[in-house]
Formats: sequence, C-alpha cells, structure tokens
Amino acid sequence: MTPPTSSPPTPPVGPDGGPPGGPLAGFAPGHPAVARVVLDGLQRLTTSPDPDLSRWATDVLAGRASVRDVPGGSVGAAAEAAAQRLAALDDDQRAALAERGRALAEDLLRGGSGRGTRHG
Repeated sequence: MTPPTSSPPTPPVGPDGGPPGGPLAGFAPGHPAVARVVLDGLQRLTTSPDPDLSRWATDVLAGRASVRDVPGGSVGAAAEAAAQRLAALDDDQRAALAERGRALAEDLLRGGSGRGTRHG
C-alpha cells in the first residue's frame, strides 16, 4: 500500500505577493496587484539613467530603503517632464489618458494585474 501524499506547505505571502517582510511589505495592504505593479516599476527603475533613482530602486528591492523615500530631485525632474508631456496633449488625448488611468486603478483594486490597461 502506498502511503498518502501531502502537498508541500504553501509559503506565506506578504502584501506585495512575495515573502512577508519583502521590499513592499505594508505598502499596499490587501492589494497585491498594486504592489506587483510598483515592484515591476522598481525593477525597471534599477536601470534608470538617473544614478540616484537607480540606486534608490536597487536599495528598495534589497530592503535597504523604503519605497516612500524617493530621491527628491528625481521626482521633481520626472514630474516636470510628465507635466510638459501632459500640456502637449489635446483635450481628447488627455481624456483618453485619464480613462486609461481610471481603468488601471479599477482593475488593480479588483485584484487584476493592470497589464491589459498599459499604454504604449
């Protein structure tokens, strides 16, 4: 007779979809999809041409910094560039961008991945 087999234990999962206490622990409690999108963005930022931003993202992912401690100059420059791009859009483009943002937020809050709402 074959002894019964049991499934391996399921490892605990933190709010970022990774292990508890991971780099985004507590950042988006109850919304692992939101945390996954932030984690994906952090991984992309590790290759940023801005050395402060790249170092920060690397440090957050390694658990040496908080996701809330973004280098000030990096955010200011990025916000200025985004404001300039937004100002260059016409009303229809701005409305379409706002709708994509709403759809992304709704999808993430429902537990989706947000992948179907990315813009090119």
